[in-house]
Amino acid sequence: MNDLPHFALSIRQPHAYAIMHLGKDIENRNWKARTELPLDICIHASLGMKREDMSDAFEFIDKAAPLGSPREHLRRQNKILTDARFGGIVAVATITEIVTEDDSPWFQGRYGYRLANVSPVKFIPLVGALGFFNWRANLGRTSGSSPLLTPIQQAD
Repeated sequence: MNDLPHFALSIRQPHAYAIMHLGKDIENRNWKARTELPLDICIHASLGMKREDMSDAFEFIDKAAPLGSPREHLRRQNKILTDARFGGIVAVATITEIVTEDDSPWFQGRYGYRLANVSPVKFIPLVGALGFFNWRANLGRTSGSSPLLTPIQQAD
């Protein structure tokens, strides 16, 4: 744990999962970090997300990383909902640059934080914060709740 970067960035699921497993190489933000790059960070998977936000996120993922059939999209969504962790550190990555335009299918919005060297880590439960935060200050602090999301029912 001591070898992990000091700062973390909270990212909602399923975006954190997409960074770790689907090749999402850009994290979109409305604010520009004022820091020297490259910057090693921990990725904190936020605890909560509204169902309508999750639906929008899955639509974004399906456009950025298309699959062959609706059934395959549903299987991927179920896998994400089953495997994704919420409310803690899930990975490390390096922010290599901040872009305002990019050809990556994952870029949208004002600023894109280009990510490299993404590597999952053993889950460390803790509350997140806005912006970059010193996650060690939050060790031992958890929300005590779990997400209310369940796998999507597969239609035959």
